[in-house]
Amino acid sequence: DVQIVSFSENRSQLIASLKFGQQGPILGFSGHFDVVPVNKAEWNTNPFEATEIDGKLFGRGSSDMKSGLVASLVSLIRIKNSKKIKQGEIRLIYTVGEETSAVGAKDIVERKLIDDLDAMIICEPTNLALKLGHKGALWLKLKTFGVSSHGSMPSKGKNAINLMRDILAEIDEKQELIVSHDSEMGSSTYSLNKFSGGTGNNIVPDYCEAILDIRTISNQNHEEIIANLQKLVSRITQDSGEGYDAEIEVFNDLSPVSTSCLLYTSDAADDSLR
Repeated sequence: DVQIVSFSENRSQLIASLKFGQQGPILGFSGHFDVVPVNKAEWNTNPFEATEIDGKLFGRGSSDMKSGLVASLVSLIRIKNSKKIKQGEIRLIYTVGEETSAVGAKDIVERKLIDDLDAMIICEPTNLALKLGHKGALWLKLKTFGVSSHGSMPSKGKNAINLMRDILAEIDEKQELIVSHDSEMGSSTYSLNKFSGGTGNNIVPDYCEAILDIRTISNQNHEEIIANLQKLVSRITQDSGEGYDAEIEVFNDLSPVSTSCLLYTSDAADDSLR
């Protein structure tokens, strides 16, 4: 059974279900269609065509995560043809917009299309190792404000880029506000991924913004991270003097997730998962 779920114009999601004879647990396999944009570096192959070189596939999304989609689809076909499973249901859930705040997955959940799942496997690349958790994503836009002036008279202005520079430098020095470690998930991370400010070569900038991509682990609290960064930003802004201001905008807030998992395998001859 295949259901096409419209997300927006010319953009759809897919749910495919394979039901076995008797009612039983429902297992989902999920993955996403979209990929991140192509950067400015030149490719040796067409990034939007699959090209095989020395036994490897090159092309945008070959790993993250066209491979997961194909693997789950082929697995479902093989399971159906084997006729070994006698009860339950396996469901494929393919979504859009994972790279941009997981908007497609949110849409599927809000429509209550997968509320009946008993378990789910996310087919992201993990070097073929089963992982029991996923880091969270906390994306922050730092904004600094100053006073513009002519570039020949910088003392008349308040340089918003300078304030941003001071804030980012102290965040680098005090990474304990952001970074933690867990034996299962490893270390959390943060990255400065976008930076912009200024309007002209001869104008002291009155505005600057930077995007921080923070990937959190299960022992971290997003609200606490934001509060700590807000204290840091407020203190540096106040120390910079009159005419300066700054704020933090949260535009993606996905908590880390973890679960326990027990796999029960029947005898080797049957080689099926219950």
